[in-house]
Amino acid sequence: MKFDAPTQKEIKKLQEKFISELKNKTNNGIYNGNISCKKFFTSLEAFSFIKEVNGYFDCSDNHLKSLKGAPSRVNGDFNCSYNKLKSLKGVPPSVNGNFICSHNELESLEGAPSRVNGNFNCRDNHLKSLKGTPSRVNGFFVCDHNELESLEGVPSSVNGFFDCSYNKLESLKWAPSSVSGYFYCSGNPGKFTKEDIINAQKESKNNISTFKEWVQVFK
Repeated sequence: MKFDAPTQKEIKKLQEKFISELKNKTNNGIYNGNISCKKFFTSLEAFSFIKEVNGYFDCSDNHLKSLKGAPSRVNGDFNCSYNKLKSLKGVPPSVNGNFICSHNELESLEGAPSRVNGNFNCRDNHLKSLKGTPSRVNGFFVCDHNELESLEGVPSSVNGFFDCSYNKLESLKWAPSSVSGYFYCSGNPGKFTKEDIINAQKESKNNISTFKEWVQVFK
């Protein structure tokens, strides 16, 4: 059995039909529901008529190089992973769910939402800095498999686990002051020990329950 991929002409028709259906369901720039536009989009400019999404917005697994045209407010998850993004310019300033920008070509998080009410996932990019992240993340924060040499810019509070493994870290300076889940930092040049975790905890003045969970990772 042979599967023939759609032609460019067929893809264009699918895109036009999808956008047309969205327009019919959008009222004064507000779309009530979830939007998933995977696989066949190289730009989000056709979505610029949508200002707010009362649901999630998933534009992952495309060939996007820009987020121009993305909704300015998303009251659910925002997922732009598995694209070719080098910048987060155009993302909503506030995401009332999870924010996922993993598996792109990002070197910076400048332009990231200032407020994320869920998880923050920026793993598998080319990040050399965490500047631009929200000061608080109400879920887990993962920045593993990047090129980070410092944790400067990391959120001061993470309400879940924190994963900075497989980077180029030789120090845990600037670690979050509060982490309510496990703290993963393996696969770095620093080869961190329990004592390093303890010192990071003391410097960050984490609460004692957080400290215990950090240490458990190394047992």
